[in-house]
Amino acid sequence: MDESLLAPWMAWTLQQDGRAQLIDLRRRGEADLPRIPGARMIPLDELPGELATLDRERPVVFVSDTGRRAVEAMEVLRSAGMTAAAVDGGIRAWLEAELPIETDERRAPRTAT
Repeated sequence: MDESLLAPWMAWTLQQDGRAQLIDLRRRGEADLPRIPGARMIPLDELPGELATLDRERPVVFVSDTGRRAVEAMEVLRSAGMTAAAVDGGIRAWLEAELPIETDERRAPRTAT
């Protein structure tokens, strides 16, 4: 995975194939917003304390609301010697691409219509 910014569909494919870890960086207060099925939630301010819990053998793909926090987190991981990328455009681009999401009500995956 050589790209810094990934299209949402590419991030979804990598996660579904088990080739990447997808980390949602949004704050806990944003947890009621649509989430990506299978994404692990680690708010950006908690990331330094969670680095040891990440699989160093698989790339990490970060997603945030617009992508700004994801780029910041990507740089943190790269400076720690890990392979990382960010979803270009964040969860907003994910929703625009109509990729699967889950909502707080049921936490059941659904695809936007």
